[in-house]
Amino acid sequence: MLSFKPKANKKVKICKKYSTTLDGKHKEFVNEFNKNEYDIIPKLKEERHELKTQLTSQTDLPIEQIMEIKDRIKEINNTTPPPPPNSMAKMFAHFGCSGMPCL
Repeated sequence: MLSFKPKANKKVKICKKYSTTLDGKHKEFVNEFNKNEYDIIPKLKEERHELKTQLTSQTDLPIEQIMEIKDRIKEINNTTPPPPPNSMAKMFAHFGCSGMPCL
């Protein structure tokens, strides 16, 4: 006679469409960063460069159009993110380490 009861094999159904995992979230962020880096930021830089050349090359523009161009350049400068700082240095400073990872 068996002294233990055999374990029943249960299958847990997980809906992959609605479940969020760390890997899935990481992939979303990486895709968003790549889209920004390769699609959006180059277009904004090109537009800013065209606006600056238009502003400097044409001197007979009305004041309203000059102000609109300057405002658009400011909007572009505010929407493009600065390059990321050295995250390792920030992490070491945060945890009080001098250059080697804290263990």
